[in-house]
Amino acid sequence: MDVPMNRASAVWPATMAYASVLMWLAIANVPSRLDAGSAFQLDKLWHAGAYMLLAVLVARTLWLSAPGGSRGLVAACAIATAMGYAMITERMQATVSWRTSEGFDAAANAAGVLAGVFAWSRLEAKESRRRQRG
Repeated sequence: MDVPMNRASAVWPATMAYASVLMWLAIANVPSRLDAGSAFQLDKLWHAGAYMLLAVLVARTLWLSAPGGSRGLVAACAIATAMGYAMITERMQATVSWRTSEGFDAAANAAGVLAGVFAWSRLEAKESRRRQRG
């Protein structure tokens, strides 16, 4: 059986691979050579950036998987999915002795998810207007 490849089926593996890397990084035993203050700031920026990218990937994947769907519904589902995944990864960190689950990390994850879905929504709206014009 030959299944045709479309854009949605191409982005699902990329989204899943990225989510897997995030989980691995969440529980990996990676020593830091930064001082505590710098490490705290960089860690929160990393969390926000990592989950911003996850949210963009999830939103894009859902959008391509449901042609003609509502951008608002896709955004809500992407937020729920990415936030849920962020909570799972934070909870997983509490199960290993070399990592900790922190409220500041969860807040940075949430900020990244919201920023990512907002960015995706703005870019998709712009792309939609461009397609309608031309």
